[in-house]
Amino acid sequence: MLSHRKGYKPKNDCNGCGSGWNAKIVPDTIYGIDIRPVCCIHDDRYEHGTTEDDKRQADLEFLSNLLITINSEKDWWYPTKLARLRALTYYSFVRDYGNSAFFKGKGDSQTNNEAH
Repeated sequence: MLSHRKGYKPKNDCNGCGSGWNAKIVPDTIYGIDIRPVCCIHDDRYEHGTTEDDKRQADLEFLSNLLITINSEKDWWYPTKLARLRALTYYSFVRDYGNSAFFKGKGDSQTNNEAH
């Protein structure tokens, strides 16, 4: 995981979940659980990654971190199954539509290839 990388320091100016035009409408919570730290780690992976494999790894780590966060909720009433489905939705969107955010400013021709 990125957060365990030697010398890793998260940015203090992370915008949370979403990027660009959708940053204001993508929720930073899943059924009340704060997922902003997970989104910030994902943003950092996107900033430092350079290859499609880096993007794929960042997206898989994002899903893993979302599920870890959801599964750590101990309240008996928490809608865990619904939250997992929501996590899969977040993951699907970054996997399928995150190329422009990942490759932005990197001079890579893949910036226009939205879906792989």
